[in-house]
Amino acid sequence: MHIKKKEKPKKKLSDILNKFENLEVRFKLDKRFILGVPFWDMLRYPLYHEVLSKLGLNENTSDYIKKSLKKRLYNSIIILCSVLSRKCLIYIKSNSILIFPHSRKKQEESNFIDIYTDPFLEFIPKCFNVCIIEKPDCFNNKSANITKRYKSDLFHLFARVISFLILFYLKLTTKNNYFLERLIRDNFGIKISCFNHIQKLVAHWISQYLIFKIWFYFKRPKLIFIVVSQGYEPLIAAAKSLKIVVAELQHGSPCRGKLNYDYSSGITKHSFPDYFLSFGKCWSNEAFYPVSKEKIINFGFPYLFLKKSKFKKKLVTFDVCIISQPVHLNSIINFTVNLSKHFKSLSIIFKPHPLDFHNPTFISSVSNLEKNNITVAKINTDLYDIFSVTKSVIGVYSTAVYEATYFGLQSFVLSYPGYEYLQFLIDNNLATLIHKPEDFHITNVAQNNPLDLFYDPCSENLIKILE
Repeated sequence: MHIKKKEKPKKKLSDILNKFENLEVRFKLDKRFILGVPFWDMLRYPLYHEVLSKLGLNENTSDYIKKSLKKRLYNSIIILCSVLSRKCLIYIKSNSILIFPHSRKKQEESNFIDIYTDPFLEFIPKCFNVCIIEKPDCFNNKSANITKRYKSDLFHLFARVISFLILFYLKLTTKNNYFLERLIRDNFGIKISCFNHIQKLVAHWISQYLIFKIWFYFKRPKLIFIVVSQGYEPLIAAAKSLKIVVAELQHGSPCRGKLNYDYSSGITKHSFPDYFLSFGKCWSNEAFYPVSKEKIINFGFPYLFLKKSKFKKKLVTFDVCIISQPVHLNSIINFTVNLSKHFKSLSIIFKPHPLDFHNPTFISSVSNLEKNNITVAKINTDLYDIFSVTKSVIGVYSTAVYEATYFGLQSFVLSYPGYEYLQFLIDNNLATLIHKPEDFHITNVAQNNPLDLFYDPCSENLIKILE
């Protein structure tokens, strides 16, 4: 008699999150310092992300990160040449507004833009001198507003030299401490190397802090805007030490469980911006930022606002758009094919994640998708263009599902691990949780921009921090 093996119960993201937060509170990880550096500020989010990746609950992009690091090493050879360029940071005028944009750019016609900061520039009064500070490898001659962009390559080179010296000192003076590694192993059953990574984070923090503090001291910027505070902790700490205000522009969907913003466990974030400019009121009410509610300004999302205005008059072509998620790629492809077979008259477009185009699994599945009458969007297809010709959207935990709701699409959430990130939409009847293709059913489309997800941006909302 053949005995069927019992399948291991699937781990729930909420259980992992609660256990992770209990550990950081119990062991007071936010109160631990090395050479005065609050390393948990920088380690918390990537460590939690790696825990989820090891447990198969999140995508792992380590291969792409390694490629990026190799590219940076190659570019270091020509960094010194940037001193001869007027785009070096030493040439920036005093009392300027500094903007540190997102590292990922999007091609719009002949230009590459940061969708978060480039449209935002139009709302800053012309009387202010604005300078955009690009990270190494992000400066592009086809970027919009090229006259306002400056290279930070030289500063990062100095920081790497200082960081190397500090790291050398740490390795000589610091005893091996595998406390965190044991904590992760005993509670999650996985192996993650933490000790060496912490040393690198501390060396990076000190070097960046020193360089930016010296630069800020002489240049005295009027105000600093950043897009992603995670990774900019040394810069934020340096600015705050000189009483320079830092504001962050929302770029994703902060929610319960996204630990770069969610500090509801009660621990302290030592280096968070002074202000947070949210997309709309619902984000300031529902998120768990480590900043008081009075410092959250409901500003809007200029890029999304412009896109909706541009595409609002198009005719409907597709019944549903499927949003891919790398960690669930196989499952989403199978779901899409089964959906097409179950509803034979349904017109479907499959929108791959940018990482999918480098994934052999996706590449080999394109012909199967197309064979089942499913349109596969190309790599340069505008997501908002798709939204303008589609009735509904299906995703797992992509921010695009929020944006689809703003476009007036009916939203569905697949019950794969991570769907909890969209619990706000589900709880407010702005999205329907589905488990199988048979659950899909298009009804009346929800009203545009329910619950003030995205405000119409205006300059008046900036007055509080500009003055």
